Amino acid sequence: MSAQREISTSAKRPEVARLYADIASEMPDGWELQGLQCTSTGLQPHLRGSDWLAEACGPAGECIKVEARDPAEALVRLAGTLQLHCHELH
Repeated sequence: MSAQREISTSAKRPEVARLYADIASEMPDGWELQGLQCTSTGLQPHLRGSDWLAEACGPAGECIKVEARDPAEALVRLAGTLQLHCHELH
């Protein structure tokens, strides 16, 4: 899994979709990319958020969540964190 990806803070939807598909296909054995979502919890100003949350879950039920300001950055950070996590287990 390659965590060395170029991140654009103005990532376009097709680029994020392609990145999502690439990272999902590069998950270590037993791991699954669970999703990418905006952290907003509602439309009212106090409920709005601009951060993004990426999550992957593993074979033992453990989950890794990473939050970032940009959807592409959240995915790339998740890939890097997962790579480190799996490397530490071996």
